Amino acid sequence: MWGLAIFGQAPPKPRSAEGYETSSPGATFDSVAERLLNRHFSPAQRAALLRALKNTRGIRYRGNVEGRAGRVGAAFTVESRYGGLPKEQTLLFDPRKGNLLTYEEELTDDGGKLNVKSPAVVLCITYL
Repeated sequence: MWGLAIFGQAPPKPRSAEGYETSSPGATFDSVAERLLNRHFSPAQRAALLRALKNTRGIRYRGNVEGRAGRVGAAFTVESRYGGLPKEQTLLFDPRKGNLLTYEEELTDDGGKLNVKSPAVVLCITYL
């Protein structure tokens, strides 16, 4: 794909299904949560990630928040349609070490064929 740019042609634009975001804060949250499932970030990487989240348009820093597991952490939230449904995505980080504590997705509007009333937590991952 990148070879096309060398020959004067731009790479093709990513295609997406109706209602899906392809590059957005919602996609970023999903990627962060997935990457940290099985990877360890160094302190410098964690600090860079937190700075990037704080400086990304559309992402809101909510201060210290208590998560569902009772742990208090620095919360970042985004309103998103990533995945096709309207939801609020939250990343909760340990305020001292920068480790991810929780990733949560909460449905904020009509769930369509899911047949659930909003608000409804549709995903919650606790990181140890």
